[in-house]
Amino acid sequence: MKKNIFAVLVVALTLVLGFAVIASANDGALADFNAQYPGNSYGNNCSICHTSPPTTNPYGTDLVIEGATGNNIPAAAFVAVEGVDSDGDGFTNIEEINAGTFPGDPTSRPGIIIPITTPNGGEVVPSGLTFTILYDAPAEVSSVKVRYSLDGGATWLPAIGTPGAGSFDWNVPTPVKNKTKALVKVIGFNASKKRLGAGRSDAPFTIEVVSITAPVADEIVTKGSVYPVTWTTNVTKDPVSSAKVFYTFGSSGIWKPANGTAVDPLGSFSWNVPSPAKAKIVKLKVVLKNASGVIVGNAVSKAFIVQ
Repeated sequence: MKKNIFAVLVVALTLVLGFAVIASANDGALADFNAQYPGNSYGNNCSICHTSPPTTNPYGTDLVIEGATGNNIPAAAFVAVEGVDSDGDGFTNIEEINAGTFPGDPTSRPGIIIPITTPNGGEVVPSGLTFTILYDAPAEVSSVKVRYSLDGGATWLPAIGTPGAGSFDWNVPTPVKNKTKALVKVIGFNASKKRLGAGRSDAPFTIEVVSITAPVADEIVTKGSVYPVTWTTNVTKDPVSSAKVFYTFGSSGIWKPANGTAVDPLGSFSWNVPSPAKAKIVKLKVVLKNASGVIVGNAVSKAFIVQ
């Protein structure tokens, strides 16, 4: 009798531990998926990769072939299968992920894809100006809604502007800091206002408020000299009244006020370069403020050398 009870306990413990491992593995895989594709619409849905855990669907199987495990999916594995049509429904995995359908289920297919020509990744878009978004929509699309994201797709906001034929003249927002994870999305509707499909930028672009133009990356600046720091200021939320410049050595993260004379708060500063005992890697930061002292612009330079 004792042996039977012991055997039952062993089986029960094994099942509990087994399910715990599966749950932990799924949590890890989902975390990797959400990190790779932030802002996706799946939530914590195991059906992305599984028919029922731990059994994988065609998309999950392709990921395993590329080196994925139950608790870890390398970024390279996701990228390797983006152009593959795992479930054979005529849409690549990345098209399905962008559309919010399941890349491992042939019955889950996106509507039409509206490719975005520009901005489609890597562009630098000036803040506060009009930028023309270009896209290719099929004939059945009679109207569109345009959205933009400043955080890599985690949140989306309505884009303000003027629609055209295959274009949208976007009134670019004026954030305080440069935004390097911007995306746009175009949603298409037919004449009856039924949603037909969507498309979004393939990769992030930058909305630039301030750009430091000198010193440039890896430039050698003479210690103890007076150096003309320059920057370009695009449209800010409020007019710029003053500018402050800071510097930091190496990766210390400690920003010190730069001594010098502000020649033009919109774009120049005569910097009294410090004299470190040995060559230092340096970065500059420009902070722009309005008349009330509120920050309206902020940018950091590329690393350069003071010696």
